[in-house]
Amino acid sequence: MRGDSVLEIVKLLIRQDKSPADITREFRKWKHDDRILPTLTGQLETILYAYNKFQPVVYDTQGIRDDGVDVVLRHHNKEETADELKVIAFQAKSYNDLCNTNYLKDIKAQYSDSRKVAGLEYYFIILCTDADKHRNKVRQICAEFRSDTKVEVIEPAYAYPFLVRTESRVHARLKRNFDKRDVVLEKAFETLRLSAPGERALVVYLTSKYVTQGRSDFKLESIMQDPHLEGAYQGFKDVVQEFDFQITEDLQNLVNASFIEFDVSTGESLRLRTECVRPVAALIMDAIVRYEYDADNILPYAFSLLEIGD
Repeated sequence: MRGDSVLEIVKLLIRQDKSPADITREFRKWKHDDRILPTLTGQLETILYAYNKFQPVVYDTQGIRDDGVDVVLRHHNKEETADELKVIAFQAKSYNDLCNTNYLKDIKAQYSDSRKVAGLEYYFIILCTDADKHRNKVRQICAEFRSDTKVEVIEPAYAYPFLVRTESRVHARLKRNFDKRDVVLEKAFETLRLSAPGERALVVYLTSKYVTQGRSDFKLESIMQDPHLEGAYQGFKDVVQEFDFQITEDLQNLVNASFIEFDVSTGESLRLRTECVRPVAALIMDAIVRYEYDADNILPYAFSLLEIGD
């Protein structure tokens, strides 16, 4: 909804996905200053950039490190004055940090120091560690801050997908959140009420090509050999056939549903019936204008926005 604040959006995105515990072993390789902080700062910048496309906001992100905080996100709405500046603070803890015997004492001391930060609105403690190895320590940290309404501990299973999430997924999630009652988005989902994920992916794929290339006729061979489309199919949990067989079946189903037409003379090309995909085309064009996407990176955004493979 349009009234969502920066804090509400950050909270939403930081717990959008949850990874299996074994994936968080990757955090053993992440160094605090060399990887965790630059990645965290980059994700916050991506979120604020996308947020600003829907609701004007003045913001900056930077590290301070001397007041119990690794990264601060300062923000206020454009109609507000600088005196109304709000601050969201982030303290990240690496695997090596939690191997320290004084880990809990250090975290508590840093949070106490953070209260010196003017305008502090909320404090995130992001645990970037092996969830299995430090299971008990994660529980202790969560228990320590459970009653504080201005502190949120982000467990490794949420921290990992948040930090590795692609820009296109952030943009798509913000679009769905702010425009979830938008008539064009609703009509696009109605358009894609098809039985198989591959059919939905093909409609979005062909529509993205139509919007970015200005053509609706496609060689069947180029579709069958597109690595992005094949990669999408490999991510569909309920697809058990080989790619070639599944996509052939899905294309025929789209013919039956009147989305495409085969060239009956050769059988080697097809035509997208563009009048059937106008809402999907409108969303793709919106992303090109709003986020300046090009033909190479529009497809991951469109798949994420329209919940194909999510």
